[in-house]
Amino acid sequence: MLIQLPYDRAGAVKYAETWALKRNPGFPNFDGMGGDCTNFASQCVYAGCKVMNFTKTWSCQEWF
Repeated sequence: MLIQLPYDRAGAVKYAETWALKRNPGFPNFDGMGGDCTNFASQCVYAGCKVMNFTKTWSCQEWF
């Protein structure tokens, strides 16, 4: 079953503007693994809907 959630576009934009040039210490640092751009995009989406699939491990197979 598909669940629809409200999305706060302004919240996502505000997050992007706040954290685009620095890392949010509330999330893991992926600089040593090639960068943070995908993680940053996921954080922006999260800022708009407050839902994320947190797991105990990370994987290139799992995306937000």
